[in-house]
Amino acid sequence: MKIEQTIKKILREEIKKVDLSPLLEKILNRELVKYNTDSLCGIKVVHPDKRESESKFEFTRYGVTLIFIGDEKKLSFDAREKYVSLMDEAWNIIYDTISTPVDLYSKIVKTCDE
Repeated sequence: MKIEQTIKKILREEIKKVDLSPLLEKILNRELVKYNTDSLCGIKVVHPDKRESESKFEFTRYGVTLIFIGDEKKLSFDAREKYVSLMDEAWNIIYDTISTPVDLYSKIVKTCDE
């Protein structure tokens, strides 16, 4: 095994042990939510060990939920396209920060107070 691969493997294992959820939420709020308050209410990041599963499946990735503003039944094509774009951007920000993929989810609420 090459030294680079060994280092990356060690880093991935260390990242799994440390809960970076608060840091990732802070980064995403600063880099994404702050500039998209017309579309995003917030972001919730959950460490793999804290994610709940109805089966005995063990999660290995962070769960990231983007909370969008809108009415799911009346979303325009442009709004849906923007939501997908913001999800892509969130994934890229996290990957660039911790070099590991995440599971992305979306939630649509009518107001940010929900």
